[in-house]
Amino acid sequence: MKSNCISVAVLIFFMVFLSVAGCGSSGGGDSDTPSDTPSDTPSEGAVASIALSAGSSELAADGESSTTIKATVLDSNDNPVVDGTKVDFRTTEGTLRDTTALTTSGEAVVVLTSSTILGPAIITANSGSVSGNVTVNFKPVPNMLSLSLSQISVKSDDSDTSTITASVLDINNVPVKGVRVTFSTTGGQISASSVLTEANGEAKIIFQSGKVEKKNQTVNITVSVADLESKVIPVQITGTTVSLSTNNTNLEIDPEYPDKAKAILTVTVKDAGLFPIFRAPVTVSTEPADAASIALSSGYADYTTDVYGKLEIEVTGKPISEKFTIKVQVLGATATQSYSIGAVGEVFRIIVPAEDTVSLSTNKELKITVKAPTQEKVRFATTIGLLTGINEGNVVSGQTILVSVNDASAFVNLRSDVAGVATIQVHDENNPLTRDLLTVVISAPSSEAHQIALQVSSAVMAPSIGDVTNTVTLTATVKNKSDQVVSGAPVAFSIENPTGGGESISPVIMYTDDSGVATSTFTSGSLSSDANGVTIKAAVAGMPNVDPATISIVIGKTAGSIVIGRGTIVTSVNNDTAYQLPMSVQVADSSGSPVSNTTVSLKLWPVNYATGRWVEIEKDVCEPVYTGSFLNEDFNKNLILDSGEDVNRDGQLTPPNSAAGIL
Repeated sequence: MKSNCISVAVLIFFMVFLSVAGCGSSGGGDSDTPSDTPSDTPSEGAVASIALSAGSSELAADGESSTTIKATVLDSNDNPVVDGTKVDFRTTEGTLRDTTALTTSGEAVVVLTSSTILGPAIITANSGSVSGNVTVNFKPVPNMLSLSLSQISVKSDDSDTSTITASVLDINNVPVKGVRVTFSTTGGQISASSVLTEANGEAKIIFQSGKVEKKNQTVNITVSVADLESKVIPVQITGTTVSLSTNNTNLEIDPEYPDKAKAILTVTVKDAGLFPIFRAPVTVSTEPADAASIALSSGYADYTTDVYGKLEIEVTGKPISEKFTIKVQVLGATATQSYSIGAVGEVFRIIVPAEDTVSLSTNKELKITVKAPTQEKVRFATTIGLLTGINEGNVVSGQTILVSVNDASAFVNLRSDVAGVATIQVHDENNPLTRDLLTVVISAPSSEAHQIALQVSSAVMAPSIGDVTNTVTLTATVKNKSDQVVSGAPVAFSIENPTGGGESISPVIMYTDDSGVATSTFTSGSLSSDANGVTIKAAVAGMPNVDPATISIVIGKTAGSIVIGRGTIVTSVNNDTAYQLPMSVQVADSSGSPVSNTTVSLKLWPVNYATGRWVEIEKDVCEPVYTGSFLNEDFNKNLILDSGEDVNRDGQLTPPNSAAGIL
């Protein structure tokens, strides 16, 4: 059996050898001649690959939107297949306008239309045994847009906000995610101009008044989503106010005294936080139009408010009507001020006292008379004190009383046992807009002085040197036993312990005003005081029973001590060629108060130096090894190498002075 296996093997080998030899020895043979065995390599022109692409990777799931699907068909040499090659298409969702297309220049194109089902559609193209695919996503279709506000108004001072929420739903009222919502506003400011909806279908922005225009207004916020009608939601900006005050509401036409027909109208504009609004544009009109003329008061260049939110306007009445109104409009706020006008003696006004502001001592009476040419009853009111008058023959009293008019006038008496500023208002009972005002400053008489207090505008001041004079204000307040301010009291100021440098007080004696205050000026001398300062005394002259008041003023602001502080961390600077340690210098005067604008001179001196060498601890990594620390060799700091100073015997002073650094 073994010999037979060998014989068969030899025979097979021999037959194979003959077959190979026969192929090589044939005279008409060709090595490129195809064999009868089919090959796996596609023949030239046959389909080898198909690549699909979509004109849009997303379509609205509305059953109407469409996009092109293109199949690029190539042969084995990456060349377009012959025109007319058939390509079959199919999709998992949506519909294809054609399921078969023929190639042109290697491309076959069909159209895909979306369905109303959300999700991906997988499109496949086949030609022979070769295929390719592409995915198109059917996304939700916005069908409904709604808006809401967290609050319908915001304050004009930019202190609060309102959240604008846009909700987007599809045809099935399902929230639509990833839809771009655009926002715009006619005023105020918004946090973003466009936002994508979140999973709940909402897109939110923040609205606030902003700080550019503090105007009362209703702004419209427009919200848009593609293919849907835009919607508008209003938001109010509120809180800006305009108030008016005037020094005279009753104007008289008097050729000899033309100023009697004039008044100053003060306009004050504030935002919702009661902060003044600067450069607010003010519009002023008169009703009737020709009843008065208006002009800017001195100091104002145009009809805009100053840094205090104020604008002063000069109003001049004309003999056209008995009454007129000034209307002021600014930043969406409106206010009016009424005036009466007429010939001398024909205008409702306070005629006694003649001044707009007068003084009154406590427990004394002040007669107030009103000219009332056409009135029958006049209403008097005061904020402090008690009014007494006559109404239809009866004596009436109170803080608000009604008084009869006799011989075109009405009067009351004002009396108060407390000090303060009283505002007296009088008006026509039948027409409250016809009115006038009087200010009465009430204080105790000087004979009631019982106590005095002293204050100073600054307790520390610099000396007066050469042409530079430094001063502070002394303020003394005098009150009676009931803690009411006292007017007309003489206050004497004095220096108890002068330094001898020439400090002074001027004036030495001042009388308290209606608010019980007397002021004077203290001027420092050329010398500084000690830490306790200079004592200033204020006393009520001629009344030794009133204990004087004292206060100390430190004349300093000159250097009394210097303290140097240093940081705790040394840092490397200048590309690791130097070290830096933060330092601070504090200069104080004799009272421990800081002294500003003082020239500080600094000097540096190297105290010692160290020696050492660099040791490589690993490749390209070195660290210093110190071999010793030594004192500066220049013992007498004269920068000269004196005998015995060259300790290390290197022939020079070590270290050099510049080693300490440079200032």
